[in-house]
Amino acid sequence: MPEKTPWELVQEIERGEIEVPEWQREFVWSDEQVKQLAESLYKGYPIGLIILYRLPQGLRPNPNTHWVLDGQQRLLSLCLIIKGKVKLRVFEKNLFIWFNPKTEEFRATANPEKKFEGWVKIVDLASLSDFPRLAQFLQGFSPQEQQRLTSFWLNLRRSQIPVHTITGENIEDDIDKLGEIFVRINFAGTRVRGTDVYSTMLAVTEQGTVQKLRQFVDGNLNIDPIVGDTIDYSIAIRTFTAFLTDGRVKLASRVLEQAEELRRQLEKLRGEIPRVLDQTEKNLKEAVKLLTESPELQLVLRDSDYFPSQNTLVTLAFYIGKRRTLQEEERKGLLGWYVLASILGRYTSASETRLNEDLSAIAEGGDYQRLLDNLERREGNLKERLKELIDAGQSNKLLLYALLRMRKAKDLHPLPAQRIELTAAAHLTVHHIFPRSQLSHTKYESEMNDIGNLTFVTMGAQHELSNRLPEDYLKEFSDEERRAHFIPNDTELWRLGNFPAFLQRRKELLKEGVEEFWQAFNLG
Repeated sequence: MPEKTPWELVQEIERGEIEVPEWQREFVWSDEQVKQLAESLYKGYPIGLIILYRLPQGLRPNPNTHWVLDGQQRLLSLCLIIKGKVKLRVFEKNLFIWFNPKTEEFRATANPEKKFEGWVKIVDLASLSDFPRLAQFLQGFSPQEQQRLTSFWLNLRRSQIPVHTITGENIEDDIDKLGEIFVRINFAGTRVRGTDVYSTMLAVTEQGTVQKLRQFVDGNLNIDPIVGDTIDYSIAIRTFTAFLTDGRVKLASRVLEQAEELRRQLEKLRGEIPRVLDQTEKNLKEAVKLLTESPELQLVLRDSDYFPSQNTLVTLAFYIGKRRTLQEEERKGLLGWYVLASILGRYTSASETRLNEDLSAIAEGGDYQRLLDNLERREGNLKERLKELIDAGQSNKLLLYALLRMRKAKDLHPLPAQRIELTAAAHLTVHHIFPRSQLSHTKYESEMNDIGNLTFVTMGAQHELSNRLPEDYLKEFSDEERRAHFIPNDTELWRLGNFPAFLQRRKELLKEGVEEFWQAFNLG
């Protein structure tokens, strides 16, 4: 079997002779994993087989182009070790691995200006092209250190990595087989996991579509460009599959069967792929807009407390696409379903099976009530489930937020001019009505995080209220302002000694709020 050195493989990547195909997942190795690969190279350990696919003549950007079928993470890590940088889909990653020839330790840093006394940057060592330059570089090191650095240099320049290349010239036959080869190498015999198989089959059937989906997610579903949070690409793939198959995202129980069924669907509807892509992009944007711009919620999706499962977007997007126009009652009902499905963890396990169940109901013409029926069959009486959560004191932030938004609660700020209406965009924080500092180390400590003692305020209000007891600050607010936070108006309950009675009464008010929620969101 042919073999290549780490240096040769990196050079081929830089020349474009080895490429990562669009269906491959992103580079996911941690800095620690890259560092461990460098240690393996130093010690002369084998780092595994690399499998490449030599593109047919009609698909090659240059005569020697190969796609990586197996070994992507290792190849890109070699680039980081030897060059200190690697070009990924969206950005260029920088990482520098350092070696201490005295202690044989390794460390990693992204800062190119960082210096470590007595340490050698592997990029500098790997760049030495011959023995004379290596000998000059080694001046000043002890004989033992010179021996270790020389051994490392030789491993980078001359150690052999086995490379298996799959070749072929018939474009149609090769492309048809390529997806199956990739799936067999990476997933054969395993249960369906993630969306790698979707990307593979989509990429080999209709080239460019996966790239368009990735670009759409990066450019149009960005939640927060400052911190870089985005909707996961897998959500776009699942939504695309739902529209392609009219209501299915799980096509089989095992990967090879899944791949074959998806390929049949793609080939049968090949001419429809641009339309399905347009449906996916349009309705995913509408789903995000529904959650972030509807006045009833106005969520911030980067916060997992409000947005615990992105899979809800698949259902919302498919629903919007199939119904085309949402009536007001339907819009509110769909938001209500979102809140309930999120609180009760509709897609936290067996996500694709449950997605299929909900998407099928929509494809058959069912409305949000059908989605609620699906949820209720698994969870029991939904209204009672929420009340049980409240009785148990569970501090579910989405439930609390939805109830506060329903009543258009305002910030509990001591200054009336600062009492803005609370929305997730206002950088809310959980506020303990009876402060933790007053409950800690008392008989009430175990209940201080009970939902009955929690509400939301802005950071500014939290700072102002600090450690004040409710009997001190609640009187500054009107009956209506307190009511919106489900705070009882009985001033006796605001006293520290009456904390248990306060909890009980406030949870009764929160359960009354659940009844209001059912009416406000047309949940029947």
